[in-house]
Amino acid sequence: MANITREDIDDLTLALTVSISKDDYQAKFKKEMEKHRQKSHMKGFRKGKTPMGLIRKMYGGAVLADTVNETLQHELFQYLSDEKLNYLGQPIPADGEMLSDFDPNNLVDYSLKFELGLAPEFTINGISSKDIYSRKMVDIPLDSVTDDLDGIRRRLGEQAEVDDVIGDKDLVRIQADELENGAKKENGWATSFQVLFDTQLSPVFSDLIKGKKKDDVIEFKVSEIEKDRDEAYVRKYFLNVEDADVDTVIGDDFTGKIVAVSRIQPAEMNQEFFDKAFGEGKVSDENGAREEIKRQIEDYYKGSSDQMVYRDIQKMMLNNTTIALPEAFLKRWLKMTEEKTDEQLASDFPTFANGLKWTLIRQKLIEAHKLEVSEEEILEGFKTRIRSYFGGYGDELVVLNTANRLLQDKKQVDQMYQEMITEKLFKAVAEEVTIKNEKLTKEAFEDHVKAIQAEDSGKVSENDTEEEVVVEEIEE
Repeated sequence: MANITREDIDDLTLALTVSISKDDYQAKFKKEMEKHRQKSHMKGFRKGKTPMGLIRKMYGGAVLADTVNETLQHELFQYLSDEKLNYLGQPIPADGEMLSDFDPNNLVDYSLKFELGLAPEFTINGISSKDIYSRKMVDIPLDSVTDDLDGIRRRLGEQAEVDDVIGDKDLVRIQADELENGAKKENGWATSFQVLFDTQLSPVFSDLIKGKKKDDVIEFKVSEIEKDRDEAYVRKYFLNVEDADVDTVIGDDFTGKIVAVSRIQPAEMNQEFFDKAFGEGKVSDENGAREEIKRQIEDYYKGSSDQMVYRDIQKMMLNNTTIALPEAFLKRWLKMTEEKTDEQLASDFPTFANGLKWTLIRQKLIEAHKLEVSEEEILEGFKTRIRSYFGGYGDELVVLNTANRLLQDKKQVDQMYQEMITEKLFKAVAEEVTIKNEKLTKEAFEDHVKAIQAEDSGKVSENDTEEEVVVEEIEE
């Protein structure tokens, strides 16, 4: 039976010497050697009948080393589990400790000393009712609600031809003929196209049709209709050149007649409109529509508001909670497991230590509040993420199938679990502190968010963004 002795190096570092006799590993060693024998197929011997002496000579040292190390590791971690030791990182061999002399013909007792860093005891500060935090909120102006309502009405409205002068966002159809020396070219190129009266038009063409209406005639250069369009685009979408006409030479000067001006007529604010825009039965009049729009805008910014409060709480806990760490052990462990140089270690360790402190605080809070995330919650989290990719909607069968595929990806499940448990943690913590709302204009709020993003940029790196993963799963 293995024997383990404990030596406390300091308050947070200890040494464990694991000693095993040959009786602790001999049976396993013989079993592993027999497996090698059964798989061995050497010239001159039938498969599985190679003499054990030859197998021992060829593989015995390596098999014995693996068996001894596995036995030591098993006994060590069984002890850690039995003693319920809360440790950091992983046990590592003490300085100068190394096993050698693995002679498969002479089994002996082995002993190896490990060092281990312990998780410290600490009290979390910054989460009492006396701790005051500011929640930045957007003050929603009446104009913003009106603009959104008008936008919804246009989106659900219908296109209809108008006879008055061209206005913003009007769709203008033009029939045009090629010019030569200021006159319509004989057998010249004829085309028909439509443009949207918006900022994509070149300033020259925009000024040309501004104030015009149906049946007015204009002269223009086809290359100057829209900004930043190359010749290939112009020939395809404005001149309607077919592949068969690729060698046809067409001039730049055209005369055109405005044959139609279409404008979206805003949807009438009736029950059919309210049901389409906000869901069946949720809104019944204009006031209700405005209230719903305001709520949606507030919800849009609420996530950012909460994240900023949570960030402030996290910083306060980190800055005001004293946590002693077994630094000497952790530096040795990092140097061994990540093969860092002394210079890299000196540069990286403060960031590592800060991250480890947050991990300890986070885990303590999760345990204190008995927080859990179920598989059903993870599935719903995936479904919500996928719907957001579709703008809040999407075919529910596609949503469910994609979510189920993501549920089979351990990396994505772990990521979703971490997101959801962290959200639950901060919601629980937010109830213990005092939060005062501070209203800002939309511009001031967005500037504040950008400032925080700039400050935090580069601190976290992900191999795949959520959107990339969702797109990949949907495409499959």
